[in-house]
Amino acid sequence: MGLDAVVYRNIDTLAPRLRELVRITDPATGELEFISQGPPNPNYNDDLLSVSIRIGNSALVDWLREEIASRWNGGCETLLNAVLYSGSHSGDFIELDGVARIRREVGQIDLAEKSLPENLIEFFEVIRLLLDAAEAEKNPIAFV
Repeated sequence: MGLDAVVYRNIDTLAPRLRELVRITDPATGELEFISQGPPNPNYNDDLLSVSIRIGNSALVDWLREEIASRWNGGCETLLNAVLYSGSHSGDFIELDGVARIRREVGQIDLAEKSLPENLIEFFEVIRLLLDAAEAEKNPIAFV
């Protein structure tokens, strides 16, 4: 078990040919699926995602939560409560206003600090990728 997050491509920005083949199945997350039985080409599934990230297994998520809570006490509440509250949540998502709050929280963190463990630095890099994709696509971060 672990924690995985995605940001779906915005249907309005897909190439017209691909847009004709898909529909939005969840308006809250922007989740897309092919109208027919499957994609005309297996690689098309990747075209429906802006980003797909494995945050980590349950143990890593627990460790990240503890590290962040102890290092930045009260400074990353949205991140802790929306992303790292469980090592295996799925089916939920972070709306764009939550994305903006997490962006502000992460912006306060100095990743150049020499005492930060590599796993923590990698996590913040992954979070920034998710935030960038959510803002670019105007779609939430969804946990799958």
